[in-house]
Amino acid sequence: MNALYAEILDVLPLRLNSHFSHLAAEPVNKSEEAAILLTLPQALQQDLELALGHPIEVHQAANVMLEGNTLYLPTSSLSTELKRELWALIWSHHHD
Repeated sequence: MNALYAEILDVLPLRLNSHFSHLAAEPVNKSEEAAILLTLPQALQQDLELALGHPIEVHQAANVMLEGNTLYLPTSSLSTELKRELWALIWSHHHD
């Protein structure tokens, strides 16, 4: 919107409240989410660590993300779609 019209109409810029924070690319409150550790099946955990080349911790979060040695997943039981997203993430991380 044009700044002049915004001033005339007394329109203020909007900020998303916490209700929409799950739409962010990264967890908003990592300390809260980091408290929930997930346990993956041993074979999957080993495959992930082999693909990444280092040990990882798995924490619960709204989105699939990889930050350093921490992998964030919505749940420990992964659907086919989540597995595809996870392996695409590992592929892109490994080839950056």
